[in-house]
Amino acid sequence: MKKILLFSMLLFLMGCSAIPLPRLTTPKRPQTVYNWKETTSTKPKAVIYNGKVVVVKETEKTLQVGLERTPQRLSFSQKIGNWISRLSFIGILILIALISVVVAGVNIMNTMYTSILERTKEIGIMKSLGAKNRFILYVFMIESGMLGLIGGILGVSLGYIFAKLGELAAAQAGIAMLKPAFPWWLILGCLIFAFAMGSLSGLLPAIQASKLKPVDALRYE
Repeated sequence: MKKILLFSMLLFLMGCSAIPLPRLTTPKRPQTVYNWKETTSTKPKAVIYNGKVVVVKETEKTLQVGLERTPQRLSFSQKIGNWISRLSFIGILILIALISVVVAGVNIMNTMYTSILERTKEIGIMKSLGAKNRFILYVFMIESGMLGLIGGILGVSLGYIFAKLGELAAAQAGIAMLKPAFPWWLILGCLIFAFAMGSLSGLLPAIQASKLKPVDALRYE
């Protein structure tokens, strides 16, 4: 039961670390301002009323549109403030991702240590049949890398779903600046990173397994 809980936790954390960040697009600032001006004009008009020609005055209201270009320029302090706000937001996301990666790596390492203890006799049998230390090392590193890859696949899937839900919610709220993008190279990079982190996390347990002596491994109970 403890192993199942650790495995579920490390998959969740590796998934959180592999969630791609949404790309924010800044809306363009308006470059033109329209000035509306209402004018009233009175024109005489002849109409026939009861067989007589009567002159009446007709009032017309028109709207004149004036186009005035007013370019908006940000000051240096405003630009610095915008950059600081963006960097602080990105820094918080990176910090959360790093914490998730560290915790997931520790959980993968603990899971691999537990797996090695449970499979000590299997390691002894493989070494007695001629398996080299390098082969044992590669087996456990690939196994830990597959754990990280499964967590990366779950993380990318959850990130895609949450990003699309956030985009729909932002569109309904009238916010058009949140437009998440998922290019193929970003997804591939997340999966490679998850596999690499899983392999590195299982490096120490794999080295310990590869250095076991066949006699001691077969006697282990």
